[in-house]
Amino acid sequence: MEKEIAAIYCRLSQDDGDLGESGSIQTQKAILTRYCKDNHIAVGEIYCDDGYTGQNFNRPDFRRMMDDIEKGKINVVIVNDLSRFGREYAEMGLIIDPPAADVVRTIFQLFADGIGYVRMTKILRERKILNPMAYFNQNNPDYFKSDYWRRPFDWPPLLSGLS
Repeated sequence: MEKEIAAIYCRLSQDDGDLGESGSIQTQKAILTRYCKDNHIAVGEIYCDDGYTGQNFNRPDFRRMMDDIEKGKINVVIVNDLSRFGREYAEMGLIIDPPAADVVRTIFQLFADGIGYVRMTKILRERKILNPMAYFNQNNPDYFKSDYWRRPFDWPPLLSGLS
């Protein structure tokens, strides 16, 4: 697995950010730096757009961060919450997966119809709907592949010399 190199991204709206670097930005930096340290995530760079709206992505450090991601300098973005990243949450998250969205709608409808989780599970199995991990594996067949077991070992077996 690739080592995580994080971009810490902080932002404060333009209404609050015209008196130098704000306390909120400093707080965001402190919280996120601590989070990375506690979770053993290397911080590649801290990007701050103090005084910029979250309504669009026309922010200098946001653009610089995106350039660094494209160059491969950063592979994880850490934010205090999605509103710091941008106000349009639909643009921030998950791309809709239509088959998965259909399953979510089905589950919601079954629940709304008063069907409990045991019966719901049976219905989903009868319809051959995969559980989330099986669905992920089906759609990402190479995600868990590793050449670990094919690599020659460069150390003696643990039990060598014990007879």
